[in-house]
Amino acid sequence: MTKVILVATLLFTPRYGVPQDLYQENPLAVTDVSESGAPVSVSGSAYLSSKPTSKGIESNLELKATLKNVSSKPIMAFETVVDISASYGGGDRVISREDYFFSNHAFMPGSTTLVSVPPHSQVVYSDHSGKSASTNSLSPSGRADVRVTFVQFDDGTTFGACVWAGGLDSRRQEMTKIMRGLLQAFDKDREIGLDSAIKKQRANANLSSEIAESLEEIQHKFVHDGAEATVLYLKKSLVNAERNSRPEGVRRSTDE
Repeated sequence: MTKVILVATLLFTPRYGVPQDLYQENPLAVTDVSESGAPVSVSGSAYLSSKPTSKGIESNLELKATLKNVSSKPIMAFETVVDISASYGGGDRVISREDYFFSNHAFMPGSTTLVSVPPHSQVVYSDHSGKSASTNSLSPSGRADVRVTFVQFDDGTTFGACVWAGGLDSRRQEMTKIMRGLLQAFDKDREIGLDSAIKKQRANANLSSEIAESLEEIQHKFVHDGAEATVLYLKKSLVNAERNSRPEGVRRSTDE
């Protein structure tokens, strides 16, 4: 799963001291804010707290949520957006994405997977603009929302939309081309050729974050498991991609 975490400071605290009565602890149930009819349901819990410090308000955040495929079809890719914020300031937006195109399994009907925000803290600093903020403008309630923004099924149909989805096909095609090139490099110059080809691909500054992460995983396998294991992994990934590119390929492979 590719995760992009954008941490945004949502609120400012007063410049002239932090009120000492702002301490809050909010264990919350996760709220599923997906559109009606979403093929993935969301449940879980979050722990949020806020406390005053000498620098501002320190917020502690943690979330664990379970996603369940409540549709009748295997899911090939999906995106979720988590918005989590503690009382009186601070917050994260966590975007989680998964693409099973090169895998030998999909997100099957009735199965579950997890999304999470690991425990961490952040400080919403005092406002140094010279203007005093009013605590009346601060929301005393925490927030733990998860939205399923996009789903692609194994038959190519979709639910929802997002920017990431628009590049799915092109990224898959590019990754397929890269994998084939790595295998050709191995066939030509064996281990040395594969090592050189992986490094050359990783040096490309124009790679998408998803492809860069995939190449990092391939290099990690090469370093820790060796060239032969990496070649086997690449070949299996291409077989999976070929199967998954056919309509309902995942269902047929599951029944085999």
